[in-house]
Amino acid sequence: MATSLQRSMSAQLAPRGLGTTSPDGTPLAVGVRNLRRAFGTNSVIESLDLDVPAGQFVALLGASGCGKSTLLRILADLDTEISGDVRVASRRAVAFQAPRLLPWKRVWRNIILGLPGRPDKARAVTALAEVGLAHRADAWPKTLSGGEAQRASLARGHVQPTSGRRVTTSGPAPAFGPPGSSRPAFSPPAFSDVDPFHRRLHQITQANLSPDTAQTGGMLRFSAISNRTVGSTGLWMGQVHVAPATASGNHHHGASETAIYVVSGHPQFVFLDQNADRERRPHAGREVRVRTAPGDFIFVPPWIPHREENPDPGIEAIVVIARSTQEAIVVNLEGLEWAGPVLTNGSDIDGCS
Repeated sequence: MATSLQRSMSAQLAPRGLGTTSPDGTPLAVGVRNLRRAFGTNSVIESLDLDVPAGQFVALLGASGCGKSTLLRILADLDTEISGDVRVASRRAVAFQAPRLLPWKRVWRNIILGLPGRPDKARAVTALAEVGLAHRADAWPKTLSGGEAQRASLARGHVQPTSGRRVTTSGPAPAFGPPGSSRPAFSPPAFSDVDPFHRRLHQITQANLSPDTAQTGGMLRFSAISNRTVGSTGLWMGQVHVAPATASGNHHHGASETAIYVVSGHPQFVFLDQNADRERRPHAGREVRVRTAPGDFIFVPPWIPHREENPDPGIEAIVVIARSTQEAIVVNLEGLEWAGPVLTNGSDIDGCS
């Protein structure tokens, strides 16, 4: 089987060698030799040899933290800080532990989410047929059973541009369990080990955006740039979708400074203006609504309670978010009147209202 991923960071392979077929001539979807992955001084994978013949279903079993998710990330080419040799079939896909279906999009539209070009329902239905769900193409996600939702997630993996017959998943099978499996944070190499001025650039494609990040009711966040995905230490970036005729919950972003770019739709950003001159601005202390259009930018200072609203009855609002902290800090609130105290490293900070 042709391969497109090969990592050789050691001069010699393991004694058995690594080819594209098993010793009995069976084509391989995955071949691993002498694989090692460490996070600092913690070696998670050590001297691993693994063959996965094409067409087989393989489950990884082991205690939390033993390296199952780490191995899957390596096979998906999401983690390249390894030693050893890894060869993977050129077409691959990843399925999340939870289905992660957008509730306001019909099943077939969830399947082709993120694909370029016009929506291709036939392509989505073909992928759904492979998992026995073609008859549910026009259903809403909330009407699916747990097993049907997970099969829809697998179909979405099949239809992505880089997808193929091999889908890696993280979590117990067949229901894959709840989100939250153990996965070590990205650990870039020390400057003493590499030239700090000539490290690699990272690309996160639309198809690889991950909903595995902090969420607020009424919207869905997708993580793109983070410590987990690329090793960033002072920046988080992602995408937010707000369904038509929907308002998010009230929340703030902690110590993060947040910049928002409106990609599509006309989202509105609502905050409580308590600091204005009441004689000159009689609406001070009331909710203020900032109306936007595609191409607009919004800046949200740290700790400011706010929410996003999408009043359009038919068009989804999509924005790109950048934050000055490494992860997406989200503190959900009951109302916009929140005024601290702020708990940071165990100490209350006064005057943050």
